[in-house]
Amino acid sequence: MKRNHHLPCLLTILLFQFSVLHSQTNIYHPFPETNAIWGGHYWPGMIKCGEHYSYTIAGDTVIGNQTYHQLSIPYVDSYGPCTVNHSAGYNGCYRQDVAARKVYYIAPGDVTEELLYDFTLEVGDTIHEFSRFNCTQPTDTISLIDSMLIGTNYRKVWHFGEFPISNTIIEGIGYVSGILEGCATSMPDGPFYVLDCFQQNGITLYPDAATPCQLVNSVDEPSMASIQLTIYPNPFSSSATLQFNRSVVNATITIYNCVGQQIRQIKNISGKTIILNRDNLSVGLYYISICEKGKLPATNVLEVID
Repeated sequence: MKRNHHLPCLLTILLFQFSVLHSQTNIYHPFPETNAIWGGHYWPGMIKCGEHYSYTIAGDTVIGNQTYHQLSIPYVDSYGPCTVNHSAGYNGCYRQDVAARKVYYIAPGDVTEELLYDFTLEVGDTIHEFSRFNCTQPTDTISLIDSMLIGTNYRKVWHFGEFPISNTIIEGIGYVSGILEGCATSMPDGPFYVLDCFQQNGITLYPDAATPCQLVNSVDEPSMASIQLTIYPNPFSSSATLQFNRSVVNATITIYNCVGQQIRQIKNISGKTIILNRDNLSVGLYYISICEKGKLPATNVLEVID
């Protein structure tokens, strides 16, 4: 029998990679306490409206004998006829117990803290019900724990609920639907919240270093609502033309499915039109956005048919 001389080497490499991954996920990545941005958006579904916002840490406050870090939304960029769920200004505060790997939150106008994140949960443990921003997360259990590359390190990731891809918590960052939102849709056509980006100390860690993550600010971040995104034909079966009312430069197009999961991204888009091929998009409704130079995205609804 011929001996495979490459097998011992391959096994060594695999064991080394497993050892590195295991050691990285055993390193706890705490929540930031200064200089961080969580950028996100809300889309209600078929209605062409929504809101863009970002959280930042705006100093500390003392409640009782505990020091909390204040969360602030500088500006809410809303469009269309929807009710606006977020408010600019103070949006509560949090503290963390690094040793216990827990984060606690106090809502605006309250002095009683609640458990916001428990980064020690195991499969089968409970995520407790809460309601924020017209969004209710029912009591549920952790169904899977894995890891995600964040920056240059792997962090633990927890999945739970009816839609475990979008009901996800990343260690040291929060829900993939938002730091406070934590709610994935239970309907096939929305609504849903999306964490667009997370930045710490000037470096974007989520979803990747190439994604811009700037504060949504009415003064120095003009809205991308001035860009009109037109799609024709819509619905489409094989390809569609995306047209903008002005030329864009090095823009990024992102497509989300009906539960807010990012499924495709096209970067370095310039000009006034682009042809979007269906490729592996299945029949259904999608949410599409275009972002240019870190400004707020223009958005639209995309429908794929056979």
